Amino acid sequence: MSYHLVLFLHLAGAVATFAGVGAIFLALLTVRRVQRAEEVRSLASIYEMGAALGLVGILMVAASGLYMALTVWGFSPGWVQVAIGAFALLAPVAPLIVGPRIELLMRAARALEDGPVSPAPTARVTDPLPKLGLLMIMGDLSGIVFIMTVKPSLTSSILAVAAFVALGAALALPAVGRVASGAVDTLARLERSSPLYRR
Repeated sequence: MSYHLVLFLHLAGAVATFAGVGAIFLALLTVRRVQRAEEVRSLASIYEMGAALGLVGILMVAASGLYMALTVWGFSPGWVQVAIGAFALLAPVAPLIVGPRIELLMRAARALEDGPVSPAPTARVTDPLPKLGLLMIMGDLSGIVFIMTVKPSLTSSILAVAAFVALGAALALPAVGRVASGAVDTLARLERSSPLYRR
């Protein structure tokens, strides 16, 4: 099989994975703001789409990455070893930590009648572990993309991935999250102040 075709599948898988994780993260953030059961249920399709897209992306990345490691790069470069290790550490987080907790929330919301969200599902909405897990996954993926692009040494690869994962975990902290949200809101206000929005 052509190396360039496999590389394309690898990059397409990475894009699909980021898109899937992003969709799940969007659903998770949005569900924290809703107040009625029917609103929670409406987010289930976004979560399910993101989960399916992320799974397809992960499988594409794994298969194409292993193929390139076997046929092109080998397993001796430090960045290859770290990428495989970081990928292996990432893989169980979504199915073991993030997915089951969000699925419990969606299942509880489907069983509710239309109206205000009851205390039990509300507790699941505010569960910090799915948000932490998703942000660490995004940090891990970003670190893998970085070392695959730069191809640093073994030590530098480990430090780079660890830094990206730590950044993702830090963004899950309430104080850091509020700062990040404030920065996004400020940028949004600046964008809306553009003359393009006044036409």
